[in-house]
Amino acid sequence: MEYNVEKGGGRMRVFLTDLNISQEDAERLVAALPLSQATRAKSLGATVGFHLVRYALRQTAPEVAKLPWQIRRGGKPCLPAGAPYFNLSHSNHGVAVVLSDREEVGIDLEEIRPHALRLAERFYSESEQAAVSAAKDPQSELIRIWSAKEAEAKRLGTGLGNRIAEIPIDGVAAICVELDGKPHWLSVSPATAMPHIEWITADLLL
Repeated sequence: MEYNVEKGGGRMRVFLTDLNISQEDAERLVAALPLSQATRAKSLGATVGFHLVRYALRQTAPEVAKLPWQIRRGGKPCLPAGAPYFNLSHSNHGVAVVLSDREEVGIDLEEIRPHALRLAERFYSESEQAAVSAAKDPQSELIRIWSAKEAEAKRLGTGLGNRIAEIPIDGVAAICVELDGKPHWLSVSPATAMPHIEWITADLLL
């Protein structure tokens, strides 16, 4: 399954998988974690995320696929200098990974579900608040903007912090995808290097 993003072009790949997997597959994925990662992977999403990153690397840069991850200041995972840049995100229903051979990247996956619209007043700029108010589906627009901010903050390695309204989203691509029957916003930064999104099943991860 492939999706087109809203804007793009460049040397970047995005991979998606859902978490609707069998108990047997889940146990196999946990058992295959290296010891250094097993202590960090405290959920199925984190476990699948690790294996999805490795799958992505095997497709693009197999020589570095098994290198241990490093954690930068701010908590962003990375590979040693010179290796491809990557980022990952997961919801309760799926995992997304972005890989780039030339620049820092960020990705976010957010399920579209009810949230108090007053969050926009607290965290969004005036123009973003106006976009939420004017949207045909304000709840979806609220999540789209939040997801875009997450992706940009993850690209920078800073996290959302206390100045969420100041995080720009003009350079973030977004698309609505369905995972395990649930609609999500998938956001990737920067938007200048967006390919098709590749759907991966759990049996391909090992």
